[in-house]
Amino acid sequence: GLIIPVQDKNGVSILCVKRGREPRKGFYALPGGFVDPDESAENACVRECREETGITPVSLRYVCSAPNTYEYKNIVYKTCDLFFEAQLPSGTEAASLLRGLSAQDADEIKGYRIFPLQKMQDVSAIPLAFPSAAFALQTWFGRREGRTCFEPMHFACRLFYCVICKCSSLSCFSSTSLGQSSIGLTAKVFLGKAITSFIDDYLH
Repeated sequence: GLIIPVQDKNGVSILCVKRGREPRKGFYALPGGFVDPDESAENACVRECREETGITPVSLRYVCSAPNTYEYKNIVYKTCDLFFEAQLPSGTEAASLLRGLSAQDADEIKGYRIFPLQKMQDVSAIPLAFPSAAFALQTWFGRREGRTCFEPMHFACRLFYCVICKCSSLSCFSSTSLGQSSIGLTAKVFLGKAITSFIDDYLH
């Protein structure tokens, strides 16, 4: 998925597409889609952005990943969604951007909307199709504002994501992420044992 920020006089907003097909038809999503065989995630993002919006990002920057449940034709797929920030050409304004958007498949994308993102709570006001996109926007916005994404609720969510994704390392719980508190090392050890225990019980 692509987080496409648009800057205007009121601050930053995020471009979303309105889904024209199930699952979650009628809800909004970040531009994106599935990676094709022999295609990198970055190339897939650029291709999907062109197909769904008609624009080509200038550059991409990795933001985060999150698990997702994608139900299609009565089959439930467990996916790991990757999110990137897409930079548009400098000087791109919201009004001119919306006028120039077009999708190759008009049945897949039914419209576009730019949602303001001035505070973290604004994410919950966006009728997003998938919770993984909400997590990505919160992560991106938190970094943009220079705030840690490991406040109590975000820390719990990240632990949940690590367990579900069967993390084999604790690199995502670095001393930088945990801060310089005296409980940093203790937290690492505890989380390592908790995740290992959970995975062992789950697999056996």
